Amino acid sequence: MMQNVAHTARVVADTQSQIIAWMRRLLAEAGFGDLAVAVSPRPGAESAMVSINPFRVQVLGRSGDARQGVPLLTSLKMRSREAPNGVPVAWSEFAAVMSEELDRRFPMVEERGPAARILPPPVADLPAPLRDWYASQGGSNWMVPNGDAMHALPPTLAWLHPMLLKLQYVVTIENGAERTVPALSILDLALHWDNSFDVPLPPIPLPPQLASYVVALADAASQEVGAALRARFQALSGEYISRVSLAPLTELTAQEMGQVLTVGSRGLPASLQFGLQLALGSDLYFGPTASPSLVPMIPRRA
Repeated sequence: MMQNVAHTARVVADTQSQIIAWMRRLLAEAGFGDLAVAVSPRPGAESAMVSINPFRVQVLGRSGDARQGVPLLTSLKMRSREAPNGVPVAWSEFAAVMSEELDRRFPMVEERGPAARILPPPVADLPAPLRDWYASQGGSNWMVPNGDAMHALPPTLAWLHPMLLKLQYVVTIENGAERTVPALSILDLALHWDNSFDVPLPPIPLPPQLASYVVALADAASQEVGAALRARFQALSGEYISRVSLAPLTELTAQEMGQVLTVGSRGLPASLQFGLQLALGSDLYFGPTASPSLVPMIPRRA
């Protein structure tokens, strides 16, 4: 939980820094490079500046079903060539390599009917690195008994839908009344034709047990596959890019207008309002597959 809180704080702070950089660039191109830009500046400043004041922060809910994430580990025949919507490319590429090796260790089988499921192999039949990993889990839910043998459950990895956070801001010009209308006009125009920028985001915190499982799976794989799996996993520790778009707020509700008017103690003779949405709280679930099949089965035909 604390990792996700820190991740969210970093994303919001980095986004606000990019908003400041976006405004500085536009104002400099228009000849207003001497205007400082700040979020909620302290009162008492004497120089002219652009003041960005947040007036509403609202969590809209999750972007999808909170009970079901996007499955990342899929069999070859079900695998898409494109990254699922909302999933960073690095995670999609890692999951593809991991899925290929899991297909070898946990082959699909065919029941007496159209459904295809995975037959968990006996732990004793796994390569030593994976066998040791499952044995180290003790009496956890990673293994199920079948006769006298313990069978290993394959893992599942899911990208959980993020929360959508709506941020709304009001922009004013402090100590520069004569440039208020020109400067705000520049920013207002840009909200319609140059309103997007990239925000580098920190890596998503890793689920418990994922790193040790990947090490065991890579050690059990061929040299080529093991090296590819380690490389893809290492790439997850890097930043990824998110595209953020700003939108002008043209029709404020009475409540929103009241919030805007209370931002400045001296009133707002002229202001600009804009908003954006951020996907925050992205998380991952890693654990054993919930419903293995241990009934007699017919191997799937090639």
